[in-house]
Amino acid sequence: MKMELHTLNNNKETIYYKATGQGSPVLLVHGYLANGDMYAPIIPYLENQYQLIIPDIRGHGRSSQVGSSMDIKELAKDLYWILENLNLKEPVHLVGYSKGGIISQQFVKDFPEYVKTLTLCCTFAYKPLSIKEKMEKSMAPYIIKRLGAKGLARYVFKGMSGGMEMKDEDWQAYKKMITMCDDEKIYLGVRTIMNFDSRDWLKNIRQPTLVISSKEDLVVPPHHQEFLVANIPNARLRSIEGAGHALIYTHTEKFVNLLLNFWAEFD
Repeated sequence: MKMELHTLNNNKETIYYKATGQGSPVLLVHGYLANGDMYAPIIPYLENQYQLIIPDIRGHGRSSQVGSSMDIKELAKDLYWILENLNLKEPVHLVGYSKGGIISQQFVKDFPEYVKTLTLCCTFAYKPLSIKEKMEKSMAPYIIKRLGAKGLARYVFKGMSGGMEMKDEDWQAYKKMITMCDDEKIYLGVRTIMNFDSRDWLKNIRQPTLVISSKEDLVVPPHHQEFLVANIPNARLRSIEGAGHALIYTHTEKFVNLLLNFWAEFD
């Protein structure tokens, strides 16, 4: 099925997003240092049943030069304008992966009427919980400022995400996504990631919520997903054995099956 590239011009800023498929709408929000191409492994499984909407968030991919703010509320508002532009007739199944998960939490808080179900994968309510994560909060902005996107692409390695390693072609594609990011925006972005905190208002999320965890995730360990499920009223936890933070690549069919089984309850 043909993938169409769209642009949204809002306040003199251009947000790029792709759309493909037919059926109930699904909004797929990618993670930090990636772009909408991150979802390429699952598109063939979904596009015959669902209308897929896949943005490149600010600072990433084709939207790498957009805007000066990387505030999570602004990123959530960008999603709102995309859905408004599409003039959809029904709310979306919203999927947020890693950083996309915190944007999705903010979106469902600010625009709940646009969301039918919420899926949060490999994400968190507040990142710096452990001592190690508190150290990351201090060090990560400094490292990213020094290296920039191309430097990060040189130094990252497959095993950093934990669990089963990605195939080499997927790894090379991911490194290419990193190089497309804007240096200043990923620096600002990591600061907003570390400062994001939804702990006080998770209880207000009323949509059916699927939280997907990978037990060997070294980037966002499982205690974060356990916290989400304990604090979102209508949430369930599903864990994928042997997976790390890159489970969309390494355990694609298991990930897709979790999504399809969940959405089927509400379509």
